[in-house]
Amino acid sequence: MPVKAGVSVEVGSGKTFDPVPADVYAVEVLDIEEREGTKFQSSEVETQINFKFAIIEEGPYYGRFMWATCAPKVTGGAKQSKLYQVIVAITGKEFSKDELKRAGEIVTPDFLNSMIGSQLRLTVSIKDKVDGSGGKTNKIDAFLTKKVDLPAYDQSKVKKEESPI
Repeated sequence: MPVKAGVSVEVGSGKTFDPVPADVYAVEVLDIEEREGTKFQSSEVETQINFKFAIIEEGPYYGRFMWATCAPKVTGGAKQSKLYQVIVAITGKEFSKDELKRAGEIVTPDFLNSMIGSQLRLTVSIKDKVDGSGGKTNKIDAFLTKKVDLPAYDQSKVKKEESPI
């Protein structure tokens, strides 16, 4: 179908961000959404869960965003799924064997949405971008429980970039 009259195209910001240094950062879950992605080592499409985090500890990286995309699986034990690791870091509690068997009943959309606003810590490293650009990006290596409650994310505390003009 052709593009309809009245569609306007906007110029993107073209902003690029250097990765934050490898470290452990206190973050807040800003948003959780579903997105389409492919299963691990497959071309099969599945609905995945995407977490958006913001760094909330004072300092030069306050307000920087990070994302984690999780397969919709809750697996405990020695080979924990990423979604399970996020849930454990937020709740501070491992699932019992019985809860793992009933994970589909426990981890509902309401359960996931209730994690928005929760705080946790991320262990972050730096890796090469996969786009072949030679650039670097951050990788979340681990999800940890919070040590202390920090004030909630405040957009007004994010430093604005200076205008080049």
